[in-house]
Amino acid sequence: MTIFLVWFTIFGMLSQYGGCDKFLIMHPFYSGSHVLTLHHVAESLVNRGHQVVTLRLQDNHQFKLKSLGPNHREILLAMNNSDGSIPFLTQEVEGKFTMPVEFLWREGLDLLNIFYLPKNPWKVVTSYCHFLLSNETLKKELKDENFDVAIVDLIYNECALALANHGLKLPTVSYWAFSFAGGEAEFTTMATPPSHIPNFMTRFTDTMTFMERMWNTLIEFCFARPFMWFHFWYTDSVIPQYYPDCPTSSFLIADLNGAMINTNFILDYPRLMPTTFINVGGMQISEKPKELPKDLQDFLDSGSEHGVILFTMGFIFQPNAVPTSRIQALFDAFSQLPQKVIMKLDDISDKPDLIVPKNVFLKPFLPQQDILAHKNLLLFITHCGMHGVMEAIHHAVPMVGIPIFIDQGDILSRMEQKGIGTGIDKWATTNEIVAAVNEVIDNQKYTDNIKNLSTLMKKEKNPMDEAIKLLEYLSDTKGAEHLKLSSRHLNFFQYYSLDFIALCIFSCIVSVFFWKLVIFNSRRIGPSSSMMGKNTIAKEGTIDQMGKKYMGKINGIFYHKINLS
Repeated sequence: MTIFLVWFTIFGMLSQYGGCDKFLIMHPFYSGSHVLTLHHVAESLVNRGHQVVTLRLQDNHQFKLKSLGPNHREILLAMNNSDGSIPFLTQEVEGKFTMPVEFLWREGLDLLNIFYLPKNPWKVVTSYCHFLLSNETLKKELKDENFDVAIVDLIYNECALALANHGLKLPTVSYWAFSFAGGEAEFTTMATPPSHIPNFMTRFTDTMTFMERMWNTLIEFCFARPFMWFHFWYTDSVIPQYYPDCPTSSFLIADLNGAMINTNFILDYPRLMPTTFINVGGMQISEKPKELPKDLQDFLDSGSEHGVILFTMGFIFQPNAVPTSRIQALFDAFSQLPQKVIMKLDDISDKPDLIVPKNVFLKPFLPQQDILAHKNLLLFITHCGMHGVMEAIHHAVPMVGIPIFIDQGDILSRMEQKGIGTGIDKWATTNEIVAAVNEVIDNQKYTDNIKNLSTLMKKEKNPMDEAIKLLEYLSDTKGAEHLKLSSRHLNFFQYYSLDFIALCIFSCIVSVFFWKLVIFNSRRIGPSSSMMGKNTIAKEGTIDQMGKKYMGKINGIFYHKINLS
């Protein structure tokens, strides 16, 4: 009887899910919070009866990932950096990638910040490429797994894309952690016209003035694309060493079978998308909040009178990276508020000058989603990371944004345009922080606007379900090649019809030149023609006389013909 029940259960799973597929998740040399997001995807795939292998490089984050059972395993790689030749990796046999958090705090919102780095970041890119593509043992191990689909975290990860697409011959789906503009996104088949799609780190909206459109277009064609061509020059110098007949990095990106984009048109700007490109912003959100630790639960429950504020700024807000004056300014601001404050902050015992206010509760790790779901939570102070903003919208919690680096300024612009929060500078004074908090709490429009967005978001299909549906469809159809856009075969000049425009301009120039040449020559021969005309008149008489003479000749000929007939 037991054996029968086991087989009945297996048959039920196979009939429901259509069999077991194998998925490979490939992270770049640094993934940060992307590891957590794609681990949620892996969990959902495993729950659907599939098998998943996650491939990533060690970094300094000590993520405590949930065990997903026998159908999931993680391959954790480490590059040998005992000689310290690879920048941003710890100098040890198993080097760990370390983000330059102090630099990002200072320069993170500058469009050109990558060029200010004290060390060459492309040294990490090429080192990882060589490390990944030269590892024959790893490549054989992956090939023997017979995967059905590869999920590639796309940012600066062209070499993993080459391994998946060309080496393992797998349909590839990209994961993109930002709004889909700038970087590798520009080389996919998804349309991102600069006329109404703001470029990465511009902080423009989708309703731009003429000057904003001009700058957005200039950034697109004079910086963003040339920057990526420069980046591809590095990756394309490595990939052919291991796969000589592999297409270029830009073509590999254009040839993607699909994309999961970490955004949502509830907040972001609508645009045309290929069929297999989907928004998955908020897919990490749990429908039911988990039980909070007792100390957090008690603190939140005790804040029923004035409410509670949550302050989290991601991994970047570390006491060793953020100036002490910034932490003190926040403490001083929070001490002036009647609300209680939960603040994510690592240990500050080595900073005795910092005095924690009585209404502030510090913790190095916080279950952000579960706190946002609490009925007494009044406000979310955030660095404007897409994950946190999506969670706040879902739970209808208005925000004060303090962007720190990369796309966070863009997300703040969207928050302000939607009227669900306001923003302040990371160097804001104590008074400015207090004023921003009071503005959002006291002005009902922020609460009303975010409640409206929350309602819209909850009416949508579950993004995780849509992501799993896409992955299973691509597995079943071997990559859904029939849904790929033919624009992937066009180069930059063909895609924008610049070759045709150039031909039109050339034709106009030639035509103008030709007519000018004709006019010029007619003017040159004009006096000679005039003299010939005068001589003819002098010889034949006046024009009237000449006319009569010739008419007489014509009449004579006509009369002669009649007589002959």
